[in-house]
Amino acid sequence: MYDALARYRSHGHRFVEGWLLDGAIEATCDIAELQRQRGVYGPVCEIGVHHGRLFILLVLLNPPTERSLAIDLFELQSENVDGSGKGSREKMLEHLRSRGCNLNLVEILAENSLRVSASQIVELCHGRPRLFSVDGGHTAEITRNDLRLAQEAVCEGGVVILDDYFNSSWPAVSEGTVQFMRDDSPQLVPVIITSNKFIFAKGGEAAAEYREQLLSKRRGAKLSKVFGFEVVCYEPTSKWTVRQMRVRIRETRVGKAIRSLKRLGR
Repeated sequence: MYDALARYRSHGHRFVEGWLLDGAIEATCDIAELQRQRGVYGPVCEIGVHHGRLFILLVLLNPPTERSLAIDLFELQSENVDGSGKGSREKMLEHLRSRGCNLNLVEILAENSLRVSASQIVELCHGRPRLFSVDGGHTAEITRNDLRLAQEAVCEGGVVILDDYFNSSWPAVSEGTVQFMRDDSPQLVPVIITSNKFIFAKGGEAAAEYREQLLSKRRGAKLSKVFGFEVVCYEPTSKWTVRQMRVRIRETRVGKAIRSLKRLGR
């Protein structure tokens, strides 16, 4: 599993359609390691998996016996009111298989998160998640709902990874988050903002420890304040290796055309 994680972390994620930047990968992996050091264990969960780009990383970060839960509309696209992504069960499963994930430990719930309860999530996960990604509907109502679900479901010391808070294409995500932080007695405390992800921890003590460790690990990271809490702000400097540049070129339209011509010539 470690080799599969290392491959996916370094370049494999680039072949899965979706949105996941290097800083978010680094922060998620760092926090997963800090959880291990603190003795925080549990399954993983994501609302809004699309084709699985982040979900695969979460699955690969799991110990071999822990379960993973993917929640998405999938076939219920008529309920995708804001058009924020179009999840594909088939493509997600294909990517999970090809990256060496154990599908026997992956639960899939095709449902609108507005009809999902935190207790249902905990039951399907067989425990309280330690890593929980919120990337479903991008309306204020759905964002607030999904943060509530995450807050209630995650374990103490667990982490909630929110997507698109600062994305200018989806301003309602920040609106729903502000409503949640103002009105829902949040137990989620800011940890780090990086690469279009706003990451929270459940519990102030865990959040402070994660912040301290992440601040010391990442050159160029700085402390700022949001919602009355300190938060680490970090954007990595992109330093591509030759291999990574070749991988990125292969993803372009020209790169795909060249590969097709090579296959025809065989």
